[in-house]
Amino acid sequence: MKKLVIAEKPELGVAIAQALIGHTKEKHGTFENDEYVITWAYGHLLNLAEPEDYDEKYKNKSDISLLPIAFPNWKKTTYKDKEKAYATNRLHLIGKLLKNVQEVIHCGDPDEEGQLLIDEILEHYHFKGTVKRVLINDNLPNNIRKAFEQMEDNQKFQSMGRMAYARQMADKCFGINHSRLASYRLHKPLSIGRVQTPTLALVVNRDIAIKNHQKQTYFTLEVEFQIQNQALCFSYKQNKEETKILNKDVFLPILEEIQKQNVFQFDFKVEEKILTPPLPYNATELQADMNGRYGYSLSETMKITQELREKYKAITYNRSDCQYLKMEHFKNAKSLLPLVFKNISTNFPVDYTIQSKCFNDEKVSAHHGIVPQAIPIHLATMSEKQKNVYIAICERYIMQFLPPLRKKIHSCQYPLKQGVLSYEDSVVLDKGFIAYFDYLKIKENNQNLPQGTHKGVFKQYFINEKQTKPLQAYTPKTLIKDMSSISKYVTNDALKKVLKDKDKGKVGEHGSIGTVATRAIVVDNLIKKGFLEMDGKKILSTKLGQEFCSLIPEEIKSAETTAKWWMLLQEVKDNNKNPNIVMESVVKQFQETKDNSYKGTLSHTQTFSREIGCCLKCGKNVLKTKSKKTLKNVYYCEGFRDKTCDFVLNEDFKRFNDTIHLTEAKVIKLLNGGTISEELTNKDGKAYQALLKLEIDGKYVQLKIAGFSRKKKQ
Repeated sequence: MKKLVIAEKPELGVAIAQALIGHTKEKHGTFENDEYVITWAYGHLLNLAEPEDYDEKYKNKSDISLLPIAFPNWKKTTYKDKEKAYATNRLHLIGKLLKNVQEVIHCGDPDEEGQLLIDEILEHYHFKGTVKRVLINDNLPNNIRKAFEQMEDNQKFQSMGRMAYARQMADKCFGINHSRLASYRLHKPLSIGRVQTPTLALVVNRDIAIKNHQKQTYFTLEVEFQIQNQALCFSYKQNKEETKILNKDVFLPILEEIQKQNVFQFDFKVEEKILTPPLPYNATELQADMNGRYGYSLSETMKITQELREKYKAITYNRSDCQYLKMEHFKNAKSLLPLVFKNISTNFPVDYTIQSKCFNDEKVSAHHGIVPQAIPIHLATMSEKQKNVYIAICERYIMQFLPPLRKKIHSCQYPLKQGVLSYEDSVVLDKGFIAYFDYLKIKENNQNLPQGTHKGVFKQYFINEKQTKPLQAYTPKTLIKDMSSISKYVTNDALKKVLKDKDKGKVGEHGSIGTVATRAIVVDNLIKKGFLEMDGKKILSTKLGQEFCSLIPEEIKSAETTAKWWMLLQEVKDNNKNPNIVMESVVKQFQETKDNSYKGTLSHTQTFSREIGCCLKCGKNVLKTKSKKTLKNVYYCEGFRDKTCDFVLNEDFKRFNDTIHLTEAKVIKLLNGGTISEELTNKDGKAYQALLKLEIDGKYVQLKIAGFSRKKKQ
């Protein structure tokens, strides 16, 4: 009898078929030979039931006497959403296949979610046969075959699945109870989430800190010495912990000491420093880089990588949280890179003997870093954004085979009675990989003192008056980075350590909330719900978001909840504890805070208006406001209020088959007679770059083509 192989997702199913049976001729959702039937899921094919699936009474979301809602061993159901009919159909197919086999080979991803994803299907169909587990963390044929040679009994790994199930139940319980209670008490549909709420608090706290920032004057001291015909400036640092010197009189005895001595003997150290290329992208690093370089939103980058993976088969798994690669990737580089060079129409002087630190089998987690696939790609068929992301992924992989940056660090520390004079400079010896990429910058300096003792003569000093600056408002790039290292804001040292330990071994994750696959969704949802808004490249909290955040219990709007859960989740995984223990802790916490939570008032609108330009129709002010219905920006003439002018621009402007997202910066530019560069599609569905200008055509506001651009959209 054949063995049924169940992969987590289609591309893994294809890779397994290529490795085991040598072909990918699909037949009714499977690949087959005499030994195997290979099929796949589409992520989770089952989800936790809704409360009303248990009892109709739970449909009444305003009856808070029913709270807390929690069901031990929360049951699973198929998706009811029509958009997920494909998942239900796939589940039914797997159910039919299970009836005809006695052995299943579990090929979920080698992490907790991957374990649960296949386990819950087998449990749903009460499968009683043999289940083997194969741990596959890349799609390379040789590694897949090796993994199948090392398969083990699935029972050994089931505690990982129970851990994921415990987290799933706790998240569901947490969201339902807090969201229903908040919505009832504040008379507005609201949502609370374990990841969403601390993320909102990050932005609100940042905005409050910026608003309340009090400028403080402080002083720094620089002392210039003549050393071997060079004028070198040393910075003065105190021995104390204090970082800012608020009174410049502090410098008087120091300057007296320096001027009295006049001639100094400085011991200079020279050390060579090597800067290796950054590791290949994971999803977080890619999202952050694309936002910083091109202004793409977090979800936009994820959408583009999904298209690159599914439509073009151009890149490997795009939601990976890992930046390392297998040694097999290193061996395959000689055949892959020439194809990549051809795809992106360029060449680099790569050295195939360079073995970057990214090639490390032991550091590859459930997935490896995001790299290009060995497949011919025609960039002309891609949109500008798809090209930018694909080329960035290719270049990050190419860097692994280019030499490092080499520079010499010249430094000196001269102790004084009340502090130290410090000097550091660098000289670039070899730009290495940085020389080949214009967007990578490095500071160069021509001063070069050899190692040893050098005489220095005091020349002059500078006391600089400075002012403290407020924190910078979040951007998508900086917010997603803080979500991946939120432990730095946790004040409880024990819980901070728990969060960091949770991410041990994950490059770029330093005590995080959410996952690389969900953070963009969380941020987008906060914007859609009106708690956050985009202002150009900034992410700001709205009045609604600030008011709501102030009413959320302190203990659930910090990342400490994730830390506390993690300790219990480890008990489920390591000590085989009941998966319900995490949900039970949620219920206990909810009961303790229920009576006093979410009491206050919210503004029922968060409408605000701000002048941003002059109306092209009548010359009055154009205001920016927020639609109560869609929670999206609207730009309108103030004459709209008394019906003397009907000029209106919506944030999402419909132009034929395209939707153009109008930020405030774009609207200001258009109102001043400027043009904006946008990617449009022609009637054949092909993308092109056009310059658009705002014009009034009779009573209608139009965005008309003013020219064409071949430049990349910035």
